[in-house]
Amino acid sequence: RGLLVQKTKLLDECAQSLLNILIDVHSETEKDKQQFMISLMRMLDCSHDPRTPLFIFEQLCDLISPPKPEPVYLMVLNKVSSQEEFIRGNMTKNPYSSVDVGSLMRDVKNR
Repeated sequence: RGLLVQKTKLLDECAQSLLNILIDVHSETEKDKQQFMISLMRMLDCSHDPRTPLFIFEQLCDLISPPKPEPVYLMVLNKVSSQEEFIRGNMTKNPYSSVDVGSLMRDVKNR
């Protein structure tokens, strides 16, 4: 997030590499996680950039409460002939995965 001054392929690769390093640090033992959290707290004292505390806070939140993956739901969609105007074509792939279709009814319609 802090790298983005001008988006280029090189910056995207660098940001991905940094993110992979942070993920590797997070996925070690509990002792490593605790040491990482302590080092993040120490960084707060010596940071002068206003974006640094936000980054540190995000890292701490990811350590304490990691983001949960989006659940996958299987949807069985039935269409009556009066809906042909709104939902075209045959619906032969029942059940549809929520990952493939999308989270909004508009996504279902466009599918």
